[in-house]
Amino acid sequence: MKKFLMVTLFAGVLLGGDLTVKVTNDSGKPIMVALFDGSGKFPKEEFAIKKLKIEGTSHTFKDLKDGSYAISLYEDLDEDKEMDKLMGMIPTEPYGLSNNFKPTMGAPKFEECSFSLSGNKTIEIRLVR
Repeated sequence: MKKFLMVTLFAGVLLGGDLTVKVTNDSGKPIMVALFDGSGKFPKEEFAIKKLKIEGTSHTFKDLKDGSYAISLYEDLDEDKEMDKLMGMIPTEPYGLSNNFKPTMGAPKFEECSFSLSGNKTIEIRLVR
């Protein structure tokens, strides 16, 4: 019994889980997605553990370790691979955060947007326009 439990736990650590991110209400332009694990400054893209451009409305991150994660994304309307902002602070392109968090003042915190991953999970993020 102990050997079976140890092998099962070890296999779970090696395999990790898959995280599927689905974006709703997009207009068909590329979506820039950043995945954070809390080790860097959320939501600054340069501190993301994974960043990518997706064509379409979903992407699956494979074999992630169990833990806390957060997603920030935006729809790149002008396809310049940069989040356009008014006065360097207020997003002018549609954006979304995990937990569909909508900040009212200042940048969101990791804790406000984080979720637990244990095994496979799908989350939906609605773009704020």
